[in-house]
Amino acid sequence: MGERVVSGESAEMYLKTICELTAIDPLVPISALADRLGISVVSATEMVHRMQGQGLLEHKRYKGVRLTKREGEKPLTSSDVIDCGRGF
Repeated sequence: MGERVVSGESAEMYLKTICELTAIDPLVPISALADRLGISVVSATEMVHRMQGQGLLEHKRYKGVRLTKREGEKPLTSSDVIDCGRGF
């Protein structure tokens, strides 16, 4: 069975939520992401793995997730969170 492509509103909500939670911690625990989205940790973990496979996220095992940066850009900081809702 092939890996599903992540797209649409669901992926957008994950990305936006991770961006918002980055203001609290640069690595967002999957449990915090799941709590904020009102879903199970298992569901959040599955989506994170799919999004990581597409290069949208970095997942550090037992640490958390963060948005990937584009080549040549600086890593996302908490001051960048102000622009989270505008870039998606």
